[in-house]
Amino acid sequence: MLLTSSSSPLQHETQTTNVMKSMSAAFAISIVIGSNRGIGLELCKQLHARGDCVVGVCRKASDELKGLGLWKVVEGVDVTKDEQVRSLATLDLGGGAVDSLFLNAGIGDGIEDSLGNLDYAQIMRSFDVNACGPLRCVQTLLPRLKKGSKVIESARRRRRRGENVNEKKRGGKGK
Repeated sequence: MLLTSSSSPLQHETQTTNVMKSMSAAFAISIVIGSNRGIGLELCKQLHARGDCVVGVCRKASDELKGLGLWKVVEGVDVTKDEQVRSLATLDLGGGAVDSLFLNAGIGDGIEDSLGNLDYAQIMRSFDVNACGPLRCVQTLLPRLKKGSKVIESARRRRRRGENVNEKKRGGKGK
């Protein structure tokens, strides 16, 4: 539909909304929570490369994330903060619905080998980020999902860089 200068403001707004709706219907809308680095950043790259309208969501965007040319990058969302997560409910998706929601934000669990060295504050923070965070996001974005939408949660234990995966199995430092 062609927008002309003789269109009234109301006609122009309606035409623009219809164009945006048809565009968002033609492309998949994917939201990646925890998109700043690692798996989330790579997901954004891959989804963008296949032609999705990608919304990267994170606490603070890296230069690399900003440079991808995504549809939108939303900063300032900590999944442990209700009000920040609720702000996603008003995200402008051009009239479209979310096709895929990737929940990737997470931190290490704070659980060590010895019961004598547990850091309960870190365990509770980890639970809030890794368990409650995804629930907050899904609850907030549920009205934006449509029948057939996919919600993907990367449920894995977060490891520190350089940590040997088999170390705990062997009961000590790996060789």
